[in-house]
Amino acid sequence: MTNNSSVSVIIPVYNGERFLREAIQSVLDQTYRPSELIVVDDGSDDQSAQIAKSFGPLVELLSQPNRGPGEARNAGIRKASGEFLAFLDADDIWLKDKLEKQMAEFSGDNFIDAVFCHMKMIQEELSSQSVPGYHMSSMLIKMKSFIKIGEFETGWKFAEVVEWLARAKDMGLKIQLIPETLVHRRIHGDNMTMRGRKFFDDYAKVARKIIERRRKA
Repeated sequence: MTNNSSVSVIIPVYNGERFLREAIQSVLDQTYRPSELIVVDDGSDDQSAQIAKSFGPLVELLSQPNRGPGEARNAGIRKASGEFLAFLDADDIWLKDKLEKQMAEFSGDNFIDAVFCHMKMIQEELSSQSVPGYHMSSMLIKMKSFIKIGEFETGWKFAEVVEWLARAKDMGLKIQLIPETLVHRRIHGDNMTMRGRKFFDDYAKVARKIIERRRKA
């Protein structure tokens, strides 16, 4: 890998006007500049789309009816053209050297498929201890590796990430976790997971699906 490898960044957003501007800026401030930043507005009825548009040509805005975060990410992936793929939730923040440090891991091992980092959960002004961030906001993955695993399933509202990560593990994705804390993940009343508590049974359904798939394998 070289310092010229292209990185596509996708931010799915649904009614995320409160934190979206800061999320976008954290991508644009990266010391390793991504080749494109795609914001997918998933049917917001607030100012999310207008905030994305305010960045002009630095941000490409896609708009769709509300279909959930999985389909929003998939729409961005279909548009992306980078050799690498990264995601950021609209209420999370990257530290400035997030992409730079992750790209360095690929330079040291061409067989790595994806690199994750540690993250801190932030609630108001207090931050927790850094934890391993097996989450979309912390992942940088080769585009060809993502394509091998496949898109996010869209049959659920809030469990598509769990299902995708389990699928990636079962298919032998080579993952590197670096110890640096490079993502701040906000915990607040408007988180997608907080708003979607009525869909929490999706996690149980995904768990049953994963267990059944592994039994068959």
